[in-house]
Amino acid sequence: EHADMVRYAQALIKFRRAQPTVRREHFLTGQPLVEGGLPDVSWYSALGTAVDWNNDDGTLTCLLKAPGPEHDPKGAARDVLLLVNATGEPREFILPPVAKGTQWRLFVDTGAESPNDVYPEYDGPPPPRSRRLTLSYRSLCCFIAAK
Repeated sequence: EHADMVRYAQALIKFRRAQPTVRREHFLTGQPLVEGGLPDVSWYSALGTAVDWNNDDGTLTCLLKAPGPEHDPKGAARDVLLLVNATGEPREFILPPVAKGTQWRLFVDTGAESPNDVYPEYDGPPPPRSRRLTLSYRSLCCFIAAK
């Protein structure tokens, strides 16, 4: 009766089990994992700029850097890009410049109808070439770095 919900939940469970990026053993620090690399977590505004934590506009972008081989011996970890629109209106997001060099694929879009709400094989569409996309109200998009 609820096949779409079961499919969605199964995809999220599989993702959580398979991705060391979202199963950290230690708290995120905001510091690079390797010298000269990206921090383990980076926060951006919907405009793709640094977050102003004093100005809560209900939007947020988060880039989770995949852990190194010492925490991922199977090589399964991928970078994860989350865009969150907690407002009651659709909002435009611009991917941060740091995300530009990565090939992203849509994993989850909570504002989309089934079956386009989740791509269990991480094979969803890439973000637009313009790096601009609109999230529906109270929704989240999760992009996964392609291998």
